[in-house]
Formats: sequence, C-alpha cells, structure tokens
Amino acid sequence: MHIMKRVLILNLVPNTLGDSIIMTPMFSIIKKNYPSAFIAATADKLTKELWVGNGAINKIIEVEELSTIGDQNAGMLKKASYYLKMFFGLIFKLRRYKFDTCFITFPNFFMMPLIPFFAGIKNRIGFTYKGSYFSFLLSKKTESKILFDGYFERHIVDSFIDLLAISGLKFSKKDIVSNIDISKEEIMQAKKKLGFKGRLISIHTLSKQESKNWPKEKFTLLLPKLAEKYKASIILLGSKKEFEYNEAIRKNNPKIVNLCGKYSLRDVGAILKISDLFIGNDSGLGHYASSVGTKTITLFGASYPAQAIPIGKGKTIALFRGNKEKIYNFYKKGDINLDIKAMNAITIEEVLSAVDKLLS
Repeated sequence: MHIMKRVLILNLVPNTLGDSIIMTPMFSIIKKNYPSAFIAATADKLTKELWVGNGAINKIIEVEELSTIGDQNAGMLKKASYYLKMFFGLIFKLRRYKFDTCFITFPNFFMMPLIPFFAGIKNRIGFTYKGSYFSFLLSKKTESKILFDGYFERHIVDSFIDLLAISGLKFSKKDIVSNIDISKEEIMQAKKKLGFKGRLISIHTLSKQESKNWPKEKFTLLLPKLAEKYKASIILLGSKKEFEYNEAIRKNNPKIVNLCGKYSLRDVGAILKISDLFIGNDSGLGHYASSVGTKTITLFGASYPAQAIPIGKGKTIALFRGNKEKIYNFYKKGDINLDIKAMNAITIEEVLSAVDKLLS
C-alpha cells in the first residue's frame, strides 16, 4: 500500500445533493488514515457550497461545466461540447496540483480514467462496469455495484467504501457516517432570520422523481395535525420551482411557512440543524437533515431503504410499504403507476406514529 500525500476525489456528478452528502465518509476516512494528506475534491457549484467547512477537505475544485451538463434543458450537442471542454480543462488544471492518488467516484462518464492518467496521477482507483473501456488505465479497480448496475438493495455508500477497501485503508462501521458541518454563526443567523420559538419541523414534499413523491393530499392533511399536536411551526423547504406546489399544501395556515427558494443551501442546512425533526421523500434534503444531526423520517416506495436511507448523525426512521421485489418499477419497466401506488400505501397514521417515536 502506497502512502497517500496528495489525494484527489474525482467527482463529476452534477446537481446531486444526496449523493454528494453520502460521499463525505470518504473524506473523513482518508484523513483518518493519512492525517497530513492534502485532500482535494472536484465539485459543481451546488456541491462546492455544500462541502464548504468540511475539515477533511483542503481544497474544493469547482468544475463550472458541470452546471450546464446537469441542466435538463440543455441539448445533447451543447452537453457534448461542455464534456470535451471539461475533459481537457481538468487535465491541465489537475496537473498543477501534483496529486499522487485519485479516487474516481461515480462511474458516470466512461472517459473518466483518462483524466487522472493524462494529469500525471500515478495511483488511479476506480470501477469496472459494462462500457468501462478505459478501466485498464486504473491502478486498482473494483466492480461497480450501484443501483444502475442492478444492485437495488446495496447502499450507495458501499460503492465509495469499496474504493477505500481495495486501497488498503482502515475503517470501521462507525466511520461510515455522512457529515455536513454547519457553523455556530450559521446556526445563530438561521435562528435570527426565522424568529420562531418552540418546536420546529421541516418538511420537503417533493423529489427529483415523481415516482418518489408522497401524495400532495396526504401532506396537506398531515401538516396541520403536526402543528396542532406538537405545538410546532412547520417549514416547507425546497427549490424556487417548488414554491407554488407547496403553497397549495400550505393553504394560508399561519403555522406553516413556505420557504421554498428563499434561502441559500448553507442557510437551509442551518434551518435543518435547528429543526427538531425533518420529514420528506427519498431525496437530498433528507440526507442533508440527517448529516447535520437532525432526526429524520424518510418516505420510501419507489426506492428501497437499504439502498438510500440517510446515514448521518441524526436518528432516521424509514417508512416503506412497498414490495422490495418490485421497487424501481419506473426505472426497470417504465411503469410509474406501481411506484406511485407504493408511495400511496404509506398512511398519515404511520407518519404520525413515527413522529411520536422521535419527538416523545
């Protein structure tokens, strides 16, 4: 096993809040094994903001092209040109840092091994998978065992841990915890901005996939019950695009506040930190809440908890009423109705029972 002095985490996944959070145990485990190592990670604008303050990362290298690559409205030709621009730009940028080790995280771009190879990084650690034409350039390699390779019951974090394991790094189960650091100043500012007293429950009603969304009607009935039973203020979190959707759920209830698109990602982290509880679908904000230490309830139906349950410091309850043999129907069969049915199976009473366990 070689000594790691200058380490690069090559992450080229755009606009992924949850995956970026699940990746954080990599940083702390590498730093634990090599305390004096210089650790850098590539990130898009969103992930860079998320990782700010992580004590295990010495340098975050923003890859500006990822914002366009991750834009659903960008055309294929435009994305292809940005891929090429990113590819050559990164090689020249990374050569300046003189890294000795590179971990290639998600295998989402078959040309990824070429980047550390041409950047002169001697030790290149990554995955093999169908279509990994340049995996022969890897110094150490392991089979990719993530959702899109058919491993529906294996947690996403296990793939990152696979990379560390084949590199000889030592770790235990207690090291595999996602963590996002929120400063005391950020917490103080959040309390000042919100001005709420008493219990605070944060809610995220949507996700990137329609098949993972608990019905709007159920959230509409649930939230007033939470506000009344727990004497709590309810905060709706999400992007600017989610504001109108959540306004329909709020229905002018003064105990429910719609903050979708109102605050930065760091501000949202502070709001989650001061929340007594977070409830949401299988999405990035659930991982965010757990990673800052907040108690979390995550609703699963289209996906399976074993694969994506939050692994942060906050205690998590996963609610799942689907059939584990029939998850990801939209991904596997193009049938979104079966996934929606599984989400619908979760009852308001089940959610309230889970809240009781965490807040009583």
